[in-house]
Amino acid sequence: MKVSLKIAGSLLDQVRRDLARPHFFAHERVGFLTAGAAAVAGDLMLLVRGYMPVADEDYEVAPGVGARIGSNAMRKAAQAAYRPPSALLHVHTHGGRGLPKFSGIDLESGDKFVAGFFQSCVMRCRTDCSC
Repeated sequence: MKVSLKIAGSLLDQVRRDLARPHFFAHERVGFLTAGAAAVAGDLMLLVRGYMPVADEDYEVAPGVGARIGSNAMRKAAQAAYRPPSALLHVHTHGGRGLPKFSGIDLESGDKFVAGFFQSCVMRCRTDCSC
């Protein structure tokens, strides 16, 4: 299955500007995109609705990683994606040029928290059938 992401140019510019801002101790910024999802010819199309930057106070000091966000940031993002029901995408940039790719830390942390997102969605769908 192919996954496509559509985002308005003005919103993409806003995301890039936000992610480029310095933080007083984190080496990179983090944000979340909310998106609607649609099946298109057997593939998945995500249509970005909005962007939510992680608040300065929701970063945690974590030597060895570019940025670590705490549970408050995750809670706020999950709440933003609750109504209307939305896909939630975690975004950050490593800077540079060329084809983007996940870092080793991205892959490792993704393995840890993605399962929790799926569990949260399953629990929500059991109690709220509007998703």
